[in-house]
Amino acid sequence: MVHSSGLVYLAFVGLVGQAMATRAPRDLHSRAGKISTSLPLHKRVSRRSNGLSDLDTRIAQLLTTKSKYGLSLDEEDFKATSRLSKRASGSQVALAGNDESYYASISLGTPSYTYEVALDTGSADLVMITSDANMQACGSECTITSQLYPATNGSSSAKSLGQSVDIVYGTGSANGVLVADTMTMGGFTAQQNIAACDNVTGLTTSPDQSGLMGLAFQALSASGSMPFLQGLYTAGSLSQPLFALAGASIGPQDVPSFDAVVPGGFMDIGTTNSSLYTGTINYVGLTAGKGLYWQIPLDAMTVQGTNLGISASAVVIDSGTNSIAVPQSVASAIYAGISGSQAIPNSGGLYAYPCATSVTLTMTFGGVVYSMLPKNFNTGTATKSGTYCVGAVSSLGTSQSAKDTFIVGTPFLMSLYQVYRFEPPAVGFATITTASVLTSGGIPESNGTSASGGPSSGSKTPVRITATGTAAASATGSASGSSGSSSTTRGSALGAILGLAMTAGAFAALA
Repeated sequence: MVHSSGLVYLAFVGLVGQAMATRAPRDLHSRAGKISTSLPLHKRVSRRSNGLSDLDTRIAQLLTTKSKYGLSLDEEDFKATSRLSKRASGSQVALAGNDESYYASISLGTPSYTYEVALDTGSADLVMITSDANMQACGSECTITSQLYPATNGSSSAKSLGQSVDIVYGTGSANGVLVADTMTMGGFTAQQNIAACDNVTGLTTSPDQSGLMGLAFQALSASGSMPFLQGLYTAGSLSQPLFALAGASIGPQDVPSFDAVVPGGFMDIGTTNSSLYTGTINYVGLTAGKGLYWQIPLDAMTVQGTNLGISASAVVIDSGTNSIAVPQSVASAIYAGISGSQAIPNSGGLYAYPCATSVTLTMTFGGVVYSMLPKNFNTGTATKSGTYCVGAVSSLGTSQSAKDTFIVGTPFLMSLYQVYRFEPPAVGFATITTASVLTSGGIPESNGTSASGGPSSGSKTPVRITATGTAAASATGSASGSSGSSSTTRGSALGAILGLAMTAGAFAALA
């Protein structure tokens, strides 16, 4: 078995602290001492003037997903890696994060500063880049404009837990310490464990992103720390034992500027918001209870109205993955149902289909059929002629671990109001509203603003970092299709996505 060289390893040594909820502000919704709130999300959308999908970026993102879930590489992955290397321009450029990432504001430390973090239901650690990070500089496009976390060097409430953090990913690394500090999100405040990375090489994020917030379960945490929202639930602070995500479906085709930060929807904590969805919420119990992932069974899939005969005993609902990533047999069946589709050579598992085709993809969970918006299946044109477009479904490969992994990421989730319920453990779906209310929250405060008189965003010093980075976690699942084979395996339970590994390259036309 060949293991991915891009796999992230996080090592923690020492004791592990726990998140403890404190009283929230009085202006939040309250019920019998418990509270709930709704906070706006935002996202960065990059519109490319030539209309092309950044194919090499998507290849790198797919390889990152495979690393995140501890999957073995196969021959197609090595061809994709070689492709990226051969197309290198001689210098490394930063990636601005994928268009499907959603960010929320959190406050950390004393004095309290606001940071933007990506929301990832497929990992469980809060990982922050520290302001004293020793990073290798790269090109001008690598400038990070966000405020970075000072940890014990700038926050009087930050306490070192005496644990080292070592991250190895691809050609780079990051290390630091595990600290406990005061965290506030949407009015909820808790003492939270943070993986504070202060020695970083070859790591990149979106220019707006200071870190990543894992929303899965404590058992998945590389440090053993309890995730923030699970901590609120455990402390009995939530009006209802759940949180919900409603991401606005805004893509590059919807914005006029090359690079724009736009309102991205809402996150509800301790409540659901009926103005953000239509119909009723259908709950599906987690396959393994409160285990590692938000993982539920898939009943069926259709493409262009044809039932593919595909089901899965456990699929991961992952807001941190920008594709529907499935075993090779499932991807082949899906694209066989889309006339004119073909695999993109040396891409690691990407496919192209005729842009003129409107793709209708459905998935059935808990007996209810949910449809994906056709525009979300289209991730951009694959050729300069605009004849072929890159599809949102990608193959994880043919390895045994890939055959047992099924990930439903943001292209499908953007069509749904998603509810993640701690008790009884379940994921709930409802059809998301198409009303303008999804973008009514505006854009949250810029990074670096202080609630108690620290430096403003105008006094920040830009940080430059090298364009490499990846992540890891593990998945347990079983997919079955016409081949009839299914089994369950587990990858390495590791950490969280901080960035993307790639070397810059040119777009390629399909053969």
